[in-house]
Amino acid sequence: MNINERLKLEQTCGIDGCDGPALILAEPPRCYAHLDDPDAWFSGVLSETAAPDVPEMARGCATHMAHDLYRNVLLNNPLGQALFSDYKNRVAPSKKVSFSFADVVYFVLIAALSGVIGNFAYDVMKSVVKGLANKHETTNLEDTFDRVVRETKYEELRIQHHPDGSCKIESTSELETETETRYRLVMWKDTDKP
Repeated sequence: MNINERLKLEQTCGIDGCDGPALILAEPPRCYAHLDDPDAWFSGVLSETAAPDVPEMARGCATHMAHDLYRNVLLNNPLGQALFSDYKNRVAPSKKVSFSFADVVYFVLIAALSGVIGNFAYDVMKSVVKGLANKHETTNLEDTFDRVVRETKYEELRIQHHPDGSCKIESTSELETETETRYRLVMWKDTDKP
């Protein structure tokens, strides 16, 4: 089956007992709750839709939809939702307001979530983000991290997730690689090459 036929295909999740809709181009078919590797899935969507036989409109629709789903899949867990809600409630405490955050906000929330899950101290995660900001010569990344991710909330969630109270005080190559990959994918624009 070629890419154009696969883009039109509506499938359900391939997990027994799950009838959730499969994410576009997920192979094997998986819904957001059963997707093992969101980074590989979104990278695959970008690669597959870059093929010359994919019509520009289909490419644009598929990649933009997958980009939004990717960000949401990464934050779709109780810790991610707690970080997201903490920031959203500080920005717009009213439930009557609806808006969309910039990609950089999603990225710092996702980076913070990686730090919480990995049991890294707040300062370690902030240092990783600062290194990324220097590498990519972006001035607002570190400032956005400071504004969006409150240290008290980060540490509260980290300790909740790792109740023994200990934490990692040095970065690892795995954390830096994951953060770099997610920066590239979350900050992706349709003009970028996959």
